[in-house]
Amino acid sequence: MSREHVNHREIAAFAQDKVNLPKDKADEYRAQARRLRERLESYVSDHPDFTLKRMQLSGSLAKGTALRSLNDIDVACYISGADAPHKVSELLSYLAERT
Repeated sequence: MSREHVNHREIAAFAQDKVNLPKDKADEYRAQARRLRERLESYVSDHPDFTLKRMQLSGSLAKGTALRSLNDIDVACYISGADAPHKVSELLSYLAERT
């Protein structure tokens, strides 16, 4: 039984149809992250003592390498304050208490 060679065009078509996140969905998710960032910026301007200072889209969506199976949006958070905890689980509680 012989197997045919899979060429670049076929691989690219498979990636487009089955693997890569469509541009319109990526744009929708980026807009969602942008709205969250804008709300945070508004909150921080009204509450300068808030320790979460900045958010930035990161991860595969930011790099343009997100897969069709995307199930989360990575956002980098910039925290100020010497009393901020270093463990993620404690940091989430720390931020939630301050909102």
